[in-house]
Amino acid sequence: DAARKFPAEESERIRKAAKPGYQQLVDHYKRYADYDLPIIMEERKKLTIIPPTMTVDGELIFYNKKREIRIFYMGFGNTDGDLWIYLPKEKILCSGDAVVHPIPYGYSFNQTELLKTLKKAVQMDFEILIPGHGDVQYDKRFINLYIEFLDYTLTEVDKRYKKGITAEELIKAIDVGDFERRFAGTDPVSLYYFHGYTFEPTVNRYLAQLEKE
Repeated sequence: DAARKFPAEESERIRKAAKPGYQQLVDHYKRYADYDLPIIMEERKKLTIIPPTMTVDGELIFYNKKREIRIFYMGFGNTDGDLWIYLPKEKILCSGDAVVHPIPYGYSFNQTELLKTLKKAVQMDFEILIPGHGDVQYDKRFINLYIEFLDYTLTEVDKRYKKGITAEELIKAIDVGDFERRFAGTDPVSLYYFHGYTFEPTVNRYLAQLEKE
């Protein structure tokens, strides 16, 4: 099973690369393989896919005595079907995986539309942001940081894009040192995930998007 093999294979790759802090990453994957993965694999056996009984075309609003709850589509996010939830009275916005804290997912197949969606979201009147994963945010700093990162990265790819260029070449050419610090600090595990889950997938997916246009 690929999921079971991955931690050991990735640990070996990290060990061979021997970058600063690599032992922390190896230990991280060992904990994942020993404790988290068995639980995940066992829970997967219990999963049942339940088809939706209601779909949303644009916006759906629920009311009760205490609050108004809006479920709506704002545009392409982490997927092309991302829904957001907004409680206007409480000024709470739930983003789904369009925003993930502290290391965003960079796997959207439409990075430019994701950026537009985030720019719409940040204009909304909210004081609390509940991301798809991670800590609740009590201001707009993190979503603004992600917008800044996407703006910068897509612009840098645009500057260098030419037929035949590879994602590896772009990744080496683009300096994201400032964003490394702001998203991940100096923690080797966080830095690993910033590159593996945010920066590199963003470049890969955006390059694929440009090549289709």
